[in-house]
Amino acid sequence: MDALLGFTLSLVAAAAAALVLKRANVSPVAGYIIAGLLIGPVFGVVDPSSEYITIASNIGIALIAFEIGLTAKLGFLRRHAQEIGMTALIEFLAITFLAAAIGVSLGLPIIITVILGLMALDTSTAIAFKLVESTKKLSERSSLQILGVGTVEDIIVMAGISLIPAFAQFGHLQIDSVFYHISFVVVTVLVTLVVSLQILPKVFSFVSKGNDQEITVLLLLATAIGFGWLGNYMGISFSLGAFIAGLVISSIDLPKEVMSRMVSLRDLFAIVFFISVGLAMPRIDSLASVAYAITIAIAVICLKFVSFTSAAWLSGKRLEKAIRMGFYMIPISEFALIVASEGYKYGFIDSNFFMASAFAVIVSVIVASKLVENDENYANKAALLVPPIIRNGVETIAMQTIEFLNGVVLKAKEGQELLISIGSKIAAVIVITSIGALIIQLLNEIPLIAEFSLIIQAVVASMVAMITLVEIIRLGSSVHRMAEWALQKRGQEANKILKVFRNLVYILTLLILAVIVILSAATLLRRLFLELGAFTANILSFAFIFSLVLIAFYFSYSRVRKMLETLEGTINRI
Repeated sequence: MDALLGFTLSLVAAAAAALVLKRANVSPVAGYIIAGLLIGPVFGVVDPSSEYITIASNIGIALIAFEIGLTAKLGFLRRHAQEIGMTALIEFLAITFLAAAIGVSLGLPIIITVILGLMALDTSTAIAFKLVESTKKLSERSSLQILGVGTVEDIIVMAGISLIPAFAQFGHLQIDSVFYHISFVVVTVLVTLVVSLQILPKVFSFVSKGNDQEITVLLLLATAIGFGWLGNYMGISFSLGAFIAGLVISSIDLPKEVMSRMVSLRDLFAIVFFISVGLAMPRIDSLASVAYAITIAIAVICLKFVSFTSAAWLSGKRLEKAIRMGFYMIPISEFALIVASEGYKYGFIDSNFFMASAFAVIVSVIVASKLVENDENYANKAALLVPPIIRNGVETIAMQTIEFLNGVVLKAKEGQELLISIGSKIAAVIVITSIGALIIQLLNEIPLIAEFSLIIQAVVASMVAMITLVEIIRLGSSVHRMAEWALQKRGQEANKILKVFRNLVYILTLLILAVIVILSAATLLRRLFLELGAFTANILSFAFIFSLVLIAFYFSYSRVRKMLETLEGTINRI
């Protein structure tokens, strides 16, 4: 078939599918992907390698990434850091743990686990915004938190896409190449940002003097595509290059008319990108491959919902409200498709996994559209599944923590610096332990040192334990300084509060370490379980991980709650 005719048929099919789904109150994005799936793999009407579709699809990727950079207002994130930061951090940690647990249970390679986590992390901000606007049921603060967390997710996923090759090299024991690639990406991004911030504002300032909107739009389009090509040429990914262009342009004041034209262009080429995703799907030869893809898609959606809902709950929201917000965050972003296409291009994932990314977007959009229609009723019913004693305890702990941070720590510059110091040390403990656990696991895969693997693993474990112990001691010192600063010499009761506060941070840190150790132990045990069969090994590994994690959380929960009750009573007496 002629390429131009195929391109025309693609647009007609997309319009028809979108119209049908829109009547059912479902986002048209699902229709575009389904249209590509029907005219490509199912009926074979259009050639997926058509040059028109390929070029338009790449422009769509560039403009999607460009707009995300354009709307990622760093000043906005700084102003609303209190509402956004903690939720985004907890969500990231939750998805990391859950994706790692699934990866360990199923014996997935590191790179596939990373791709699974990145796919689940990012919400489609545009669809979430449309759902919020259409229902008008959420408060302004909740809407702000949803959009802010979505922006942070976009930034994290953009960074993750550029580091997919590095993660793959780590999985193949090319650790030196990993750090080289990460360093190269960081340096390249920083240099590009610095140079672009010096040049592009002057260029657009000169062009805008003529008040010619068409030329400005052309320059913006050329900037997005050009930076995408530059990023691809330099090895930091096409989408990251376009994202950097958007970040740079966001610092320039441009007329609203120009930006509205860019949005129209983005919508047009994004449609072709979604069609191309459907076209690129492999032929569906059996129901087993479809079932496999749908299973992965459901896992991605559940990962997203559980992680964000837990994050909103632990950030001080009532459980019912956190679940309602979780409904709006279910739609998986178009960046899940880009992440999967990058993994598919490098050969890290198979065709069924790639198909799952499209199913995840389609199913998540449909599910979210239906849930938000009666979100309060569904949220209240879901909240009843959590026992009241746990729900009330978690909400009390979360609200007390948020009140302490917002009311005491974050109001003063010194408090912010101390909090950053504590956070950086906890992050260092997590990173050191995680990398150590990965190295210990990967040592088993080197045949040359098989005879000495246990000795080398013991040496690595000892070094990691010593470094971690030093960091925990430094963490205790930082916690001590923060507690002394917050109490400001409030009498003899201050020593009691100081002890409770320090022990509280220690327990939470050790809990995180326990999770990492449990995941590492599960990896080793799974090799023993494999003698019973792959399916049995998966079930036993999954059960081992979550049973031990639940036990650890159960014992830590009771101690944390007692400490907070003691802390609250002492502060009230003061």
